[in-house]
Amino acid sequence: MWSENFKNYIFKIFKLEDTSEVDFKIKNILERLESGFEKPEALPNLFKDSGSLALSILSKKYGLNPHEILEECYELGVKKNADYGNENILRFGVKGLIVRISDKYARVENLLEKKPEVFDESVKDTLKDVINYSTYGVMLCDKVWY
Repeated sequence: MWSENFKNYIFKIFKLEDTSEVDFKIKNILERLESGFEKPEALPNLFKDSGSLALSILSKKYGLNPHEILEECYELGVKKNADYGNENILRFGVKGLIVRISDKYARVENLLEKKPEVFDESVKDTLKDVINYSTYGVMLCDKVWY
């Protein structure tokens, strides 16, 4: 049941957006994540925006097919959930996801400042993690994590 919910969510909640001013958009997501502890009602949209930004960067900056990105994220998410189990995410809930996504975007910010030949794979992998964590966040907010 979990993998079916995950698949339904990951392929439906994110939309491509403009990737100009990526640095500004990442900083905006980081600020919103920080305030997410005090504004839990804003979390579903924050998680959707976070995943949409990550998908958009992967699609537009790296020329990757959005559906293929989401398929890879889905496969990775199912594998990691099998490895870690459902309780791993439930242990700290949305607060844990706020911290994880914040860490991932901080890493992307840092890597984007380096030479492109040094970071491409790390940025791609990190953004795929953001997509999965963002999906998990929406699932938790919607109470379909089981």
